[in-house]
Amino acid sequence: MKRQLKLILILLLCLGVVVAGYFIISRHFAKSDENDEVITVTAAQLDGEIKAFGWSVDGKDVCKLQKTNKWILASDSSFPLGQETVKDLAEGLKVIDAMKLVTAEPESLDEYGLESPALKVTVTLDDGRDVVYSFGDKDMYSSGNYFVSSLENSVYLVDYRLAEAFPDDAYGLIDVEELPNLAQFDSLKIKSEKADISIIKTDEEYKADDGSGEITVPDEKAEEIHVAAGSVQFDKCVNYKSDYEDYGLDKPSYTLTFTYTLEDGDSLEAVENTLVLKIGSQNGDDYFACVDDGEMIYTINGSVIEPLLIDSVDSLTADNQTEGSEN
Repeated sequence: MKRQLKLILILLLCLGVVVAGYFIISRHFAKSDENDEVITVTAAQLDGEIKAFGWSVDGKDVCKLQKTNKWILASDSSFPLGQETVKDLAEGLKVIDAMKLVTAEPESLDEYGLESPALKVTVTLDDGRDVVYSFGDKDMYSSGNYFVSSLENSVYLVDYRLAEAFPDDAYGLIDVEELPNLAQFDSLKIKSEKADISIIKTDEEYKADDGSGEITVPDEKAEEIHVAAGSVQFDKCVNYKSDYEDYGLDKPSYTLTFTYTLEDGDSLEAVENTLVLKIGSQNGDDYFACVDDGEMIYTINGSVIEPLLIDSVDSLTADNQTEGSEN
């Protein structure tokens, strides 16, 4: 009996030591986490107002932006810069926070990809001083970029998203026009050199007509059209001067006319709207496109728009006919 009691006491003592150790270790790591959240490393901080900045990618100059009463492209003041986009870029250059300090005295910048940086940003302050930020290789463990500034020689590791915010060309700074959700269109007219097709939505089905007769669009094809119409959005602006000939939009391959109904925000009445989308020549996996006679020319993803580029009513039932002939 005494042996059993002694054994129980020893086990309780051991358990107490384990529990106490657990709480001590937990508190230690909790304090470490709290300290990690508080500590921040500043890789660069500007002590003046930014009046201009520009950047190069892989040694090639992209653009330079200047601030007047608004931000403008130095080489073309009429260029339609997205003011909020540029403002955010400029704001992000004022203070560069680092993930960590890599080395205060690097023996060589080349080992970090900073001798010939992938991205170099030159910031001009209101007193005329230039500050250069260089973004080098990515760290394989953190995906952060190695970074050095002309303010000091120290190499830091910074969030990779800082470098990715700077586009490869100035057109990446243009705000892309947002199209309405066209999934619930009432009618869609598809005009091309090959055909002039109307697709009408009636209740829960689509009817298609090319002038030779009306058909009911099979469910699978109707779903493809519905999904594509709801996914149509522009990807990137490539021109803002209506140079239609250069993009095949002077004689578009397809003209898509969507008629859809939206509720008016003030009167709450249903209002019928029309959107004319012109599709030009193909550019790799994309197509050039514009809204009606708009000045802005964009790219649009081919996998999204191609289900709407219908050349004949027969193509809507071709799969069904093939399946029927095999049975």
